[in-house]
Amino acid sequence: MQNIFSLQNPWRIQPGWRLTGLAPRRIQPLILNWIDEPEILVIRGARQVGKTTLIKQIIYELIHKRGVNPENIFYFSFDERDLRNLVLQEPKSVFNFIHQQRIGKDRVFIFFDEIQKAPQILETLKIYYDSNKDFKFIMTGSSSLELSKGISESLLGRVINFQLYSLTFQELLSLKASATLIKFLPELRRELEDFLQNFVGYKRNKQNIDYDYERLKKVFSKLNFYKDEIMIQFNEYLLQGGYPGVVKKQRFMSEMVLRNIKQVYIERDIIETLKIEKHFAFSQLLELLSYQIGSLINLDELGRNLNISFSTLKNFLNILEKTYIIELLQPYFTNQRKAVRKNRKIYFLDTGFRNACIGLITSPSNPNEIGHLVENITFNVLKKVNSYLFAESIQFFFYRTYDGGEIDFLVKKGDEIFPIEVKYQNFIKEKIPTVMKNFMKAKGKGCRRGMVITRDFMSKKSCDFGEIYFIPLSLLVLGI
Repeated sequence: MQNIFSLQNPWRIQPGWRLTGLAPRRIQPLILNWIDEPEILVIRGARQVGKTTLIKQIIYELIHKRGVNPENIFYFSFDERDLRNLVLQEPKSVFNFIHQQRIGKDRVFIFFDEIQKAPQILETLKIYYDSNKDFKFIMTGSSSLELSKGISESLLGRVINFQLYSLTFQELLSLKASATLIKFLPELRRELEDFLQNFVGYKRNKQNIDYDYERLKKVFSKLNFYKDEIMIQFNEYLLQGGYPGVVKKQRFMSEMVLRNIKQVYIERDIIETLKIEKHFAFSQLLELLSYQIGSLINLDELGRNLNISFSTLKNFLNILEKTYIIELLQPYFTNQRKAVRKNRKIYFLDTGFRNACIGLITSPSNPNEIGHLVENITFNVLKKVNSYLFAESIQFFFYRTYDGGEIDFLVKKGDEIFPIEVKYQNFIKEKIPTVMKNFMKAKGKGCRRGMVITRDFMSKKSCDFGEIYFIPLSLLVLGI
């Protein structure tokens, strides 16, 4: 145990241990807000999105900004097979080791990385959590299949969950963009956050939304000087996604890293860890789904094409969702029980992973393909807004009429609904989609604001049924 521990905890043996060249993650201050509370913190997310690096950044903050003794910080990565074997033989071995190494009676911070690989430890962890209030536990997990089961059985009511996604566009720019562009990002973030919070009614003084909108518009005009650089970076982001290990590489190398992430996911995380037997069909499913982003998926047709049973297909889709690769979006009905029987829309949580599944390495020339990618990116941004700004308090749906009319996203907060439509095209004047107009009229007071995501057009239109804000996608992705 000692040899493994020394390798995994360099801050204990290296005076002045430092971290450099890392992008600050949007979620970090949200997690640190809970660092002094008793609850167990769980950081979930796909492999390679930066959970381990985030833990190291939190440890760095504890040591260098909060004065925690490095010898009272314990990090264990269960990616290490020998450590897993030790826990399998004796779940208490890690805690016995902590007691031996602990200095004094100060609070101890214990980090368990990839906890789903050592579920045996959860029952012992519960005992220590209940009896040692000076033990603070922070865990990460890449699959909620085993993690949710273990937590629901052992740690129910003791956990605060956080979702870490791949890099936001702003996080990516902090690594790659020019210093002159980066200096505008904090201001843009503040203005966009104020506008979005007002848009969904989080601010008490709701009438200030137009004031926030005008401030946001001023920042957008400042960024016009950098639009060429922003577009180059955005097109790369659309293709390569936001896996940290990908965006730090040169173009040809990033493609290899993406393919490797996809291959390791299928061969190790899925086939080996989850014991998937029909792995060829699973790989085929990933490819088929990659061609259907932003579209309704027909489960019967997918099952026939893959020659697998309906139950196997449902299991595969569940695995893809629980390992944070895809999300299936439900349709909106006033009676949500009807939605369970309807087809869902498919989105990948990282467009780079999606593109690696079909070998897409250059920007597509087909406008429909670009539209689907942009819609997927918009979904990703909205999910990150919900996680990092609204503490997962918002629900997402799509809306489809019987004659095929569609609203890309419905954002639901309490009794209020906000339609969002992606129209990544050149606008000359405000044009409200007919389906959105009819939906807002039908909903009345519960739906008074809508948003149209554009390429580079920013405006606002007041109607008798509500207010429609036209927001450039670049502004939305830049501010998160």
